[in-house]
Amino acid sequence: MRFLAIKIKNIHTLLALFVLTALLVLTVVTLSLTTVKQNKPVSNQADIYRTRSDLLIAAMDFVGVCSAYDAVNVWSNAVVMRSGAMQYSVMTKQLKNTYQKQLENTFPNWVTGVSSPWISGYKITGIDKTDNLTIIYSLLFSAKTSTGPAGEYTAVLTVKKEGNFYQISNIYTDEGLYIYTGFVP
Repeated sequence: MRFLAIKIKNIHTLLALFVLTALLVLTVVTLSLTTVKQNKPVSNQADIYRTRSDLLIAAMDFVGVCSAYDAVNVWSNAVVMRSGAMQYSVMTKQLKNTYQKQLENTFPNWVTGVSSPWISGYKITGIDKTDNLTIIYSLLFSAKTSTGPAGEYTAVLTVKKEGNFYQISNIYTDEGLYIYTGFVP
């Protein structure tokens, strides 16, 4: 039984046929996989992302930073990067609960801040060690636009050692910084 007879005159023709066959197989496989993915109900996809989100949030109770300075640095960089998740990661359990509820209303995707003006940086302006487990940091955040500086805002973070990690237990900021943190004290 003869299906296809082609006279191959040179190696280039053979190589071209091989590449075309491989592309055809890849196209068929890709289309079939895409069809399978598209046939999943939307609710299942939403459930997958909700489950993943819940697991990641729960995991935050088991990870942390090992110095008060690192807690402040992570939180402050998260404000600059517009990441509510990073801010959340260095908070005490009690503050996480409050923050999460606020984010669900103000920034449900956990992307905080606005595109302009944006927070361009920060510096620590003061450190007050109240006891062996608590340190209060004062910070100054700078905002800017494409045309230049757009103001400065202060924040005061109380950092406590709980278990093996240092976590932020209180946040006080200028009202102008609320939009950048997603948090109203």
